[in-house]
Amino acid sequence: MLSMLFTLLGRVRAETGIQDSQDVPVVTTTILLIAGAGLLKQSTLACRRRKGQEDETTKWPKSARFQRSYSETDMVDDAETCWKFEYGKFKYTGLRPEPLEPDAEPPVPLSIEEAEQLEMPQLREGEEEKIWELKELVADLKEQQRHRVDNLTLMRFLRAEKGKVHKAEKKIRDAISWMEENDVLNALDKWNLEAYEKCLAPWWLSGGFLGHGLQGEPVALERIGRCSWPKLCARLDFEVLKRLDIVHCRRSLAALEEDSLRRGRPFGGATVVLDLKGFKWSDAQFGAAWTLSKIVACRSNLLPEICTRILFVRVPSPFVKAWSMFSYLLDPGTIAKVQMATEAETLSLLRKYMGDETIPAYLGGQRHTDGDPYCRKLLAPGGFPPEAALHRFERLVAGDDDGDFLDSSSRGGRDGRDTRFQLDNASRHYIDQSVRYLLLGVVLGVLGFLIAVVPLMLRGLRGTMGSKDINKTFLPATVSELVSEWHSVEARIFFGFELLAALSILLSWYPYKLRNACCIPAQGGCRMPLGPCAMSWATARTFFPPVGLVLVACVPSVRQEEWDSERLVLVVVHCCSAMLMFISFLLAEAHALCLRPLKCKVEVVQKGTLQYKLRYGTWLLAAWPYFMFSIIQIYNVFVELQPYARITSFVLEVDAGLAMLANHFAIWYFAPERQWVAEVELGFVDH
Repeated sequence: MLSMLFTLLGRVRAETGIQDSQDVPVVTTTILLIAGAGLLKQSTLACRRRKGQEDETTKWPKSARFQRSYSETDMVDDAETCWKFEYGKFKYTGLRPEPLEPDAEPPVPLSIEEAEQLEMPQLREGEEEKIWELKELVADLKEQQRHRVDNLTLMRFLRAEKGKVHKAEKKIRDAISWMEENDVLNALDKWNLEAYEKCLAPWWLSGGFLGHGLQGEPVALERIGRCSWPKLCARLDFEVLKRLDIVHCRRSLAALEEDSLRRGRPFGGATVVLDLKGFKWSDAQFGAAWTLSKIVACRSNLLPEICTRILFVRVPSPFVKAWSMFSYLLDPGTIAKVQMATEAETLSLLRKYMGDETIPAYLGGQRHTDGDPYCRKLLAPGGFPPEAALHRFERLVAGDDDGDFLDSSSRGGRDGRDTRFQLDNASRHYIDQSVRYLLLGVVLGVLGFLIAVVPLMLRGLRGTMGSKDINKTFLPATVSELVSEWHSVEARIFFGFELLAALSILLSWYPYKLRNACCIPAQGGCRMPLGPCAMSWATARTFFPPVGLVLVACVPSVRQEEWDSERLVLVVVHCCSAMLMFISFLLAEAHALCLRPLKCKVEVVQKGTLQYKLRYGTWLLAAWPYFMFSIIQIYNVFVELQPYARITSFVLEVDAGLAMLANHFAIWYFAPERQWVAEVELGFVDH
């Protein structure tokens, strides 16, 4: 579920060609982190329900041309059809009086002299003085006559940095440096636009400019729910994606400034409509979200402070509820920019800011292009590009005289990142994620144990230290007893940290991906002797300890004096979960270290090495304290423990838990995969 949240967060930030790079991340973070569980539940129910009236294909009034040229659905999987009907070709000309003029050229960036003619919007209080101050700080850049530092550009960077002049200057210089490194000024003149703009125009980037709102502001629509970003970033190299986005950003800004000059209106920003219809669980991948975050970082250099209003439409209902409940956490300026509507409320929201002649017919308005209710010439329909389009794109990139940035290491010796290249390098990406997840789980687990004890220590310092009667102070005999009361500070801390730690370790799949962790069947590894239900040691180590930790965190225990017939079930489940976590770890690690009688036939860790000594030492520090802790707890069932026995029991359990996490840290530290460089093609069997 977390991967779904981060994927959509990154997608909203990076796919919107005209957006406020400061506001959109904050908005989407708040919405998505609160509404993710509701969206997951809703999408699961949607998969099971029967097809209803809302699933039927919408029937549109047909003109003769529409009957002849267009399908009734915007889902087109044939590349030749998309190119033939010019889907997405006019995505940057939608602000012109005649947006579909066949011979018209797409907008081009203004020159330095032309940019000085742009009319400034109404300035905020104190902005005029700050712009003049910023202009003096970047006077050397203006003398170079290479990059734009006109008043409008200075204002946008100044607003992006919340009016802080020196931060705005730094941002401008960093942006110019980045543009020089990536040859941005030559993007529309010397790059192969047949590849980076025209070939994938129907699919990426989706959407386009629609026209103008009721106040004359530019309006753009992005069908982010239809984009298949994870599949696309798995297919194409990041440098290729970055070039595609640079061309898109240059065209988008050029379209807005061209419109401002032609109409003689101040450049005051645009309204962005984000259509979330179609977002799927399969779009949720952490790797894709990470790639998208790098695109966002690049885009902030090209499009600062462009958007004045963000309208989320056809939004799943959990998102809307979360926004109404938690939007107060954001600053008022951000709240004023964002509005959202479910599918039933979408048309009403859009009509507040634009006329029906601007709203596409598929959203309930009157806008058609040549009879097409989806306006696919203006709004690229999106979706994952067909294989024919991708093959053509890869051939164009490979033949681009300016495309030698795809060196042999990034191509794997091939022209572009084809399917074979992805398969050959898939293990590297999976293992990179495993290393990071394992370290994150260890750090969170240690912090959970340590921070949860802090409130207890503080209470002890206030009430117990210096007192002769230690019996009057609550002293937990176990960590479970310490966090048994959900309303307590330590319980909430322990729950949050340990739940995330368990999920991170589970997601890492480290027994299968890190060669020094455990034997696996593919390497001739061993299986646990469970009769007909034999299970590999790697599988047991992958699932049992983290699942046990999840249950320990989620199923709290209760104090012994509060036991009854119902709560005793809770206690039993909690104790069995703790035993599952500790005992499965101890047995699996003993097997990996070849400790009798669990000796492994595959040498995972060479005896005598520093790694073996550290792992064996942490195993002992976990095994013996847990053994003694278990004896004390069995004794505690029949006899009430004295205060110092309770303290000893508590320390032993904490010691066992920290030693278990330290063992995982040793696995991470000595994993050869952690030190592999990007040029090495990885495999599981190569030792």
